[in-house]
Order: sequence, then structure tokens, then C-alpha cells
Amino acid sequence: MRRFMIGVVVLLVVAVLVVRASIAQANSILTVDQSNETAALGGYVITGGGFVGQGFTPTLTGLDAVELILNKQTSSDGSVLVQIRDNDITGTILGTSQSKLITGGSGYGSSYGIVHFDFPSTVALSPGRLHVIEVASVAGGNLGVFVTNWGTNPYSGGTAYHRGVSQPGEDLWFREGLTPKTTHLLVVGVRDQGDLYPGGGFDHRGDIGASNVSKAFVQYRGVQDPAVLTLNTQDTGNDLRLIARINEVKQKMQPGDTFVFYINSHGIFDESGTEPLISAETLSGRVPTTGDERLYLSRAAANERISDDRFTALFQDEKWNDVNKLFIIDTCYAGGFWGVPKGLDDLSRLPHTAILAASTEDLMSTAAQDESGFIWGCLGQSVVTALEHLKNEPNVSFQQLSDEVNLRGKVFDGSTGYIQGFEDGWPATQQITWLPYSAQTTDFSLDLPAVPEPSTFVLLGMGAIGLLGFAWRRKQTS
Repeated sequence: MRRFMIGVVVLLVVAVLVVRASIAQANSILTVDQSNETAALGGYVITGGGFVGQGFTPTLTGLDAVELILNKQTSSDGSVLVQIRDNDITGTILGTSQSKLITGGSGYGSSYGIVHFDFPSTVALSPGRLHVIEVASVAGGNLGVFVTNWGTNPYSGGTAYHRGVSQPGEDLWFREGLTPKTTHLLVVGVRDQGDLYPGGGFDHRGDIGASNVSKAFVQYRGVQDPAVLTLNTQDTGNDLRLIARINEVKQKMQPGDTFVFYINSHGIFDESGTEPLISAETLSGRVPTTGDERLYLSRAAANERISDDRFTALFQDEKWNDVNKLFIIDTCYAGGFWGVPKGLDDLSRLPHTAILAASTEDLMSTAAQDESGFIWGCLGQSVVTALEHLKNEPNVSFQQLSDEVNLRGKVFDGSTGYIQGFEDGWPATQQITWLPYSAQTTDFSLDLPAVPEPSTFVLLGMGAIGLLGFAWRRKQTS
């Protein structure tokens, strides 16, 4: 184990200038949880392997980014990644970042700076428990990772690791936390001043529901600039209005963003379709055996009722591929828009996709009066209540949202809700689960961050890192 001290003033001045330039090129915003940003005085050399790292004790339940100061020790470029381990540098791997290629000059005075490592999805952490950031060289030349203040232990939540051994009094320069991604929200509310079924009608206020869902996402999850579309079934051209608004939102999408789509309207199935139903439901003696599910957007024009296949096709564009898409379908037969195990052209075929459905594909959903007396979807009302109860969570996962929607939904007891117009055989005391169907693809990841506080944001590249000298500890590997 050797330490090399460089004390040439000219070299230090050059190095400081290089650090400032490198940091200026690394401008980004990270919501930092744990960090050690004291002056970088030296570092460890990684040669073809790992077991160099930094312990930390998080207060958040997850991270999706780590930042370190790196440079090259040889003329060859090198690739490096980081892994998050539980409790020790040899502990269980909880997540692996994307690798980064380190280029530029080489040697102790070479170009170096902050390197940002992204993880494919949020790594789940246990607040208050020790975790370790392991730095691993995966290809190419030797790379250096910077250490701060030898022997003074500037970070109290963990220590640096070298050759797999904890180094009391030493810490890497590091930051870990969450990279803010943009959540795009499109809510669609369809008003229907009548009823599809015999026995009476009511004023279904999907427009009020959409507005309330939008306000909940803004208030409790900090969503900016939501898109709100209100339609009336008495109008024509509603399908084109919906398609146009989806395409408008699409233009704002960036890889890693989240798109949340909510719609409250009537839903129908088309018995002339080709998709078999999973099971049969008796409606006035009719037993449907085939059908495509449709969003009922217009009474005036049957061809404006968008089918599950047509709806899915709107998101089969490369712009949507790397976007996490959550569809909250608050209609009858909503589960049919997912398409498992039947419809091959439904939402389940899209990457990074999940659904919360107000009903399975063969059943109707319910509507209820809200506190203001407006009748709209029970699923949407449960989503609003769930978001309120989750408002203090730093990030909300798909499972959390699903569980909370079920927990907070109203239980239909015959004294609330609205069932007039539903077919015979629907008991007024039937217990209803407000999230009858939910599903996600294996690559879907939902992060709904809390409303950000300005003090939690750290702008990278502000200020300079003071350098008094460099000390590099070499790691020999077989």
C-alpha cells in the first residue's frame, strides 16, 4: 500500500482549473440524501475490479443516482460502474448502475470531475441501515476515485472501503439521492347527461372527476402543468380531440419520464369484436361471448368510441418506449384495455406500462356522489384519497399506490354510491373493491416524488473543490 504525494504548486493550480472546468460540464440537479463534499485530497486506484467503496446510512427509501469524483491513472480509457450493497461491501447487491466511459488525459494531474451514475430504476433502501456504494472498474485502464481528508472521517454515516476493508477516518467524495424526473399528467373527463341503461339516467360528471384527480396530483405529488381535457358525449369529434391532446403531451416526453393518464367516462364492449371475454356476465339475459372494450366518448357518433386496440396504438411510437406509462381507466370493462390473457394488441404489450382499472374486462364499474354531490368514478375518488394519505412519502411506487387505493376506497353499503340504471341482479349491499384490476409489465417503474422543497435541491458544478495535494492508494489485483 503506497501513498504518492504531489506538491508542485503549478500542478495544483492546473488541477484546480481542470476541476472547475470539469464540474462546470457536469451541471445537473440531484435531490441529495447523503453526501460528503469536503475537499478531495487524494484517492484509491481501482485496477480491474471492485472492493473500493463508501458506506452510507440513508434517510430515504430509495436512490436512483450516485455521484463520485473520478480520473484516469493510465493512458487507456476505462469503464466503471457502481453497485449498491446491503450492510457491507460484500453484502447483497441491491442495484447496479449503468456504466460510464472515462476519457481524457491520464495521470495525477489529469482531467477529472464529478461523474453521475444513473440506475435503471430506483434502488430500494432501508432508512437508518448501513449501505455501501461499491465502485467497480469493468474495462480499460486504471481509474482513480477521490478520497477526502485522510484520517478525519468527515462523513459520520459510514466509511470508505479499500481492498474490501473498511477504512476508519477516510471517506470518498460522494453524493447519493434521487434525480428528479418529470411526471406528465393527462386527465380526461367525459360528461354524459343521460344513461346508457334502462331504468333512468343521471348526470355523470367525468369532467368534475378529472379536475379533482388533476388537483390531487398537483397538490400531493407536485406535478407541474397537467393537461386537462373535458368532453361531452353530446358532441362529435371527441376522439380526435383526445388523440390530439395525447400527441401534444408526447412531444414533451424524455427517456425516464413518467406519463400518468386518467380517464373517467362510460365504457362499453362491442359484441361484434373478435376478442373472447374471460368470463361471462348476465345483463338482462344477454351473455356476451366476444367483444372489444371501448371508451364511450360520444353518443352522436359510434365510430368515435375508441377501442382498446386503437387506444393502445396511440402509444406504439418510439417516443413512448422509454417512458413509464401509468393508465388509470375509470370506466366499465376497464380491465379489458390491458389485454391479458387475450388481446395481443392491448396495453400489456407496451414496454414500461401499468394499469389501474375500475373493473375487470367483463364487469361494470361504479360511480358515487362526492362530497359536493357530483357523480363520478369511484376509482378516481379513491385515487384522490390515496394520494392525500401518501403525501408524506418521499416517493410513491406502483405497489404503494395500488394498495392505498384499495385501502382508502369507499365500501359500497347501499347508502352511498349510485346504482340506478344498472341491470337487475346487482345487490345494493354488494361489497365493492375499488381497484378490481391492476397489472404492470416487468420493466415498469413508478416514482412519484413528493412535492419538492427548494432547499433539498443541490445544483452540481457550483463552487470549486479546494486541492491541497493528492494521495493515491494503489490497489493491486491478481
